[in-house]
Amino acid sequence: MRLTLPMMPLAAALLLPTLPGITHAASVVPDFNISGVPDAGFPHFEDKVKLSLSKSGKDWKFTAVNTTGTQLFQKNPTQSYNITSPSFSLTALFDSSLNFKNGTMAIKGKIPSLGVNSTTNLWTATLSNFGFDINPFDGSPISLGWKTTNMTGWGVTAGYAFGTPESVYLYNFGLSSLANMFYGHHGSSFSNVTATALTTVPVPAAVLLLGSGLIALFGLRRRNHASSTLDEPLVA
Repeated sequence: MRLTLPMMPLAAALLLPTLPGITHAASVVPDFNISGVPDAGFPHFEDKVKLSLSKSGKDWKFTAVNTTGTQLFQKNPTQSYNITSPSFSLTALFDSSLNFKNGTMAIKGKIPSLGVNSTTNLWTATLSNFGFDINPFDGSPISLGWKTTNMTGWGVTAGYAFGTPESVYLYNFGLSSLANMFYGHHGSSFSNVTATALTTVPVPAAVLLLGSGLIALFGLRRRNHASSTLDEPLVA
């Protein structure tokens, strides 16, 4: 479960106070449209990556690795933390017909503003439920996406994971390379295609519980206020 727009103001009030070194940059999560892959949301990791596809024996090997540029841990739409010494790696294997077989991903780095002062495994996951969207007319970005499971790393120990499948999306790239890959032109290797990787992590369980408790309390106060108003005597 992730933050949705109606929960934003409440959730923002529940998050930790601003820390030195935090980056203030409003962020909007695209509305992806890939069946079987969970929606993106907050919190998430955001990385600039380079994509490549090449032959690996009888299989095809797809990789995404980080490049120089922005690497962030985006806690909510207005709070993001710089990742220093970043490392993003995603590897997915496809068979000769480009059917997805298996894959893994890992994010490493430091987040000094959150107390992660040495290079740490921030997020590692298994990839499944691969899909792609190369329809430029459906209102969602051209993208690749996977469901992620079996999460480990700082994101888990910090309380951001409690068994809910999440997602990683690759987007902000041209259509031609992916059309060559998925639309019948099998055998077209490519490299040096840049993209944005957005890796969603679950909302901390404590925040969800506290948020739902405050919402219930607010609803109870409104109901009690309405009840006391009805109990007031009518004035002649």
